[in-house]
Amino acid sequence: MKDLFSMGEDNRITPRITILDGDDSLGSTLKKILFERGYEVYTFTKPGVCPLFQSKDHCKISNISCSDIIISDIYLPTVQGLKLIKERIDRGCGVKFRALMSTTWSDADWRYAQRIGCRLFTKPFDLKDMIYWLDNCVKQIDSRRKLYSWQLVR
Repeated sequence: MKDLFSMGEDNRITPRITILDGDDSLGSTLKKILFERGYEVYTFTKPGVCPLFQSKDHCKISNISCSDIIISDIYLPTVQGLKLIKERIDRGCGVKFRALMSTTWSDADWRYAQRIGCRLFTKPFDLKDMIYWLDNCVKQIDSRRKLYSWQLVR
C-alpha cells in the first residue's frame, strides 16, 4: 500500500477534510472556502457514496487515516451522522478531529456528541467559528501522519 503524506510544496502539512452533508450547496461552499485556505477537501451528500464509509476495514490499519478532520451533518439521507461517527470510532478510526452540524439538537444528541469528542455547530453557524476550530485542529496534526490514498480507497 502506498503511503500518502499530504505535504504541500513548501513542506507544510495539507490538512484533509471529509464533509458529509445532504445539502450539496453547503458542501460545495465549504469545499471552495476551505480549498482556498489550503485544505484538501472531499464532500459527499450521502455516506454510502463516500468510499471511506463503505469498508469496515479502513480503520484497522494502524497509523493510517482517511482524513484529518470529518465534518458531518447529524441528519444524512440514509443514516444519522452521530451514529456514523460513533461507528467509526468503535472500529478504531484514527481521525482525531470530528464535528457535527445540525439546525436542531436534542439534549440527548448534544450530550452524546460532546461525550464522544465531537465539536458541535448549529446551523446556520458562523463560518469564522468553524475556521477558528479548524485552524486549531491543524496545529495539532502530526506532520508524520499517513493518509489513505483516495485512489486506494475507491
